[in-house]
Amino acid sequence: MWQILKAEFEYYKTVLLLAYGLALLFLVFALLWLNTGAGALISFTTITYAFACIIVGATHENEKRMRFHSILPVRPVELGMVDVLFVALFHFGMCVLWIAFPLLQTGRLEAPTLPNVFFGFATMQSAIAVFMINVHLRFVGRKNYQWITFAVFITSGAVLGLLHYAGYFSPAMRLLAPWFKSLWGTALMIVIWLGLAALSIVLFARRKSYLV
Repeated sequence: MWQILKAEFEYYKTVLLLAYGLALLFLVFALLWLNTGAGALISFTTITYAFACIIVGATHENEKRMRFHSILPVRPVELGMVDVLFVALFHFGMCVLWIAFPLLQTGRLEAPTLPNVFFGFATMQSAIAVFMINVHLRFVGRKNYQWITFAVFITSGAVLGLLHYAGYFSPAMRLLAPWFKSLWGTALMIVIWLGLAALSIVLFARRKSYLV
């Protein structure tokens, strides 16, 4: 498994180095010319990370690398773990820049910095895990089970829409915002991510086809 993960990082080295290079350039730009907090850097690195993941995913699919890996003497569970670890480690490299920014700017870390960083990391990885789950549900049986995630999205959107229409959404967000930034909120988000990642790995192992 670790050899495959290492090979994936080597294979996509150009894309990853370009993404990190752009992120580092923006970090320098933000430190020298932007009189703002880390928000702009976080937004830029997240967008850069997302585009890089899209490029990697498209290449992975077009070159049938999943099919290639599936014929190797490696358990499907381990291949599922490779997918999760690849995107997580790549993203964690971006998160290091989030921590470096206040250190380089002020020489110290404020108390909420690390919980905020890990909360953002876990939130992004949870979203990616949901996307992976949605893809794997298409191949776990004879039927296409992607309707499950679509139903969850539609239901969640409807609930949030009703809360917003009733005037409860904004007050609820203001009430919950401090909790999200706390250690408990961060811990809960990490647990959610680990649960979704585990489900993604299990579904990957149960796929009937690895042609895409």
